[in-house]
Amino acid sequence: MPLNPLDTPVTGTRLHTLASEGHLSDTALERALIFAEIIPPKHRWQTFLRGLLLMLGVTFILAGVIFFFAYNWAQMGRFLKFGLLQAAIAATVGISWYKGLEHLSGKLSLLMAAVLVGPLLAVYGQTYQTGADPYELFLGWAVLIVGWVVISRFASLWVCWLLLLNISLILYWTQILDMERWTFAGMCEAGFLLNASAILVWEWLAAPKIPWLSGRWIPRLLLCASTAFLTIPTISCIFDYASEPFLLLAPILYFSFIAACLWIYQRVIHDLFVLAVCLFSLIIIITAFFMEMLGEGFIFLMFYSFLIIVQTAAVVFWLRKVEKTWRDTA
Repeated sequence: MPLNPLDTPVTGTRLHTLASEGHLSDTALERALIFAEIIPPKHRWQTFLRGLLLMLGVTFILAGVIFFFAYNWAQMGRFLKFGLLQAAIAATVGISWYKGLEHLSGKLSLLMAAVLVGPLLAVYGQTYQTGADPYELFLGWAVLIVGWVVISRFASLWVCWLLLLNISLILYWTQILDMERWTFAGMCEAGFLLNASAILVWEWLAAPKIPWLSGRWIPRLLLCASTAFLTIPTISCIFDYASEPFLLLAPILYFSFIAACLWIYQRVIHDLFVLAVCLFSLIIIITAFFMEMLGEGFIFLMFYSFLIIVQTAAVVFWLRKVEKTWRDTA
């Protein structure tokens, strides 16, 4: 039984085909693309640009505050430093309360307050010479703003908080622990566990279709970080035969994580970007393996180039096939 054309999914390719055959005018094509949410309407572009300019303004204000203190540090007394920073934090929290966390301006004001807590802690440490390690600054920063992070329902503030946790972990691992025992590979695996746990929590919370969790850029960012944390020690394991427990554990965690991501994000959560990142990482690992096995030389260099081309073509072919399968079953 032939498929009714009206039952086929609406895609940009099909709409452009109808337009090229004369069934749709240019105006009708544009309206159809907007109606099918293939291209955004005018008001969505305006909302995007308004939010982008607002975020750029917040970024420049924060940069100005930091550079102001850096330039005038020697001429400012301790009470002036503390007073200005505390007044700025109080002002931004007040603006956030006045605007409300339902509006972007209120969320960005709370983000500014959370960022300004860091310079306040830095000024306190420099003024009173507390002798605290750098990781304690970032960890204390993360602890102090956790309440704002929870109530904000703002993805960017969650990213800022996770970044502080990552920096705290790296600084603690490199400055406090004995690196001869707790190796660089162990630090990467700890960073992977932190970010992979954040991915699991985010995807679990996003399942009920909570509006502010609907964006895909945070889990994608966290997956890039998790993949990088595992790819680096796995490459080290390929080129280094040392029998370090952390180094030997890296390939096991890596291939388990990549296999899980390829299955979940192909069959459960359709995300082509995640699949592309995982396969790009596999290309790096496979190429590194052959480089270690075959060595150097012009002939081998040509082989590695050909290998990368073949792998990339295979990845593109598979991703196009997966995307077509999703589209046909939609």
